[in-house]
Amino acid sequence: MAVKTLQNRRLAFAFLFLCLANDILAIQFRPSLRPSLTFGIPKSLLNIRGGASSSSTSSSSLETTQPSSSPPSPSQECTYNQTTALVGSTNLTVLIQQLQTSHTTGLTSSQAQSHQNQYGKNILTSPPGKSLLQLILEQFDDKLVQILLVVAVVSGIFSFLEIQAHVKSTGESIHFLKGFMEPLIILAILVLNAAVGVWQSRQAEGSLEALKKLQPSLATVMRDGVWKDNINAAELVPGDLIMIRVGDKVCADARMVSLESSVISLDEGSLTGESVTTQKLPGDEGLCEDGAPVQDMQGVVFAGTVCTRGSGVGVVVRTGMETEIGKIQKGVTDAKEEEHKTPLGIKLDEFGEQLTAIISVICLVVWLVSFPKFNDPTFKNPLEGALYYAKVAVALGVAAIPEGLPAVITLCLSLGTRRMAKRNGKLGVVCFS
Repeated sequence: MAVKTLQNRRLAFAFLFLCLANDILAIQFRPSLRPSLTFGIPKSLLNIRGGASSSSTSSSSLETTQPSSSPPSPSQECTYNQTTALVGSTNLTVLIQQLQTSHTTGLTSSQAQSHQNQYGKNILTSPPGKSLLQLILEQFDDKLVQILLVVAVVSGIFSFLEIQAHVKSTGESIHFLKGFMEPLIILAILVLNAAVGVWQSRQAEGSLEALKKLQPSLATVMRDGVWKDNINAAELVPGDLIMIRVGDKVCADARMVSLESSVISLDEGSLTGESVTTQKLPGDEGLCEDGAPVQDMQGVVFAGTVCTRGSGVGVVVRTGMETEIGKIQKGVTDAKEEEHKTPLGIKLDEFGEQLTAIISVICLVVWLVSFPKFNDPTFKNPLEGALYYAKVAVALGVAAIPEGLPAVITLCLSLGTRRMAKRNGKLGVVCFS
């Protein structure tokens, strides 16, 4: 029995040697067989079907799909463009490679500094505010106000000439307030209207400040492979790994990498106006189509939104004015620069132009009708009579112009806005859906 077993072993070794020699000859003369080398042994005998071979194949595929844990050299400039990048529809592996970061260790300090020099700080910028003089001059950019200003100047000139004539004829002086009462009243109304308009403009500038308040000041960031708390949110750059927990305000637009809990939900009402929280998905589970709206981007969290449930890790993809909240601020700023007049303002301008034409014609007709009376004996000369009836015509024009209309309109709009704010809550932020 022992001899038979020994013979079987010798035959088995001889069989293996022949198979090995056959494969060596095949490799030598048929190179196409090299990738499928099995040394002539059936896979069933080697027990590699679904075993070691498949595991090695799967491990190699994981190595190719998972991002590299070692970040590239900081000397290389990142080619990632946060303006045109499709952050919601790009494969996470590709996105991390574009950001030149690592999903396990984040950026190094030198890389973060290099990215900040390239992309700038994570802040919402706003144009310099208008000076007080500019705001005051804007209040006189109105047809009706300009008419009143011209009337006040003309009335002041005529009052001055009348005072001079009275002094020459009687030798008695007239008190300043008594002589210039009419132009002073008109100027007082214009000053009141300008003051209310400037106050309203200052209040309107608070909309940009309200948007800035949506940005948090501190964040939890991974730098050099270590989580660091209370990092200034302005220092965040594309490629940073950030931790998002319940109650946190997201400090930049970020793609979800992983979850620290079963689910994570965020309140995106400041961007979409939706009252229901949005659940986010990590990795490639949250991929969306190109050009999808904010509410459909389930794999991206946005700056200014609040985490209401769960926690997770995200990689920053957009900062500063490139975020969704930054685009809203840019729209608000552009709208303020365009300064389109409201329908009410356009109608008031049309009313002012029509009123100017009508009153000018009436004043001219009154003065021309009074032409025969210039030589009246009560006047020393025709020039004094012409001046007197010119002042009468101007007084008629002043009486016809509603001096208090601009101030009344401004006050009514201001009080109406304040009353709406008290009834429906303070309107500090304008949301777009």
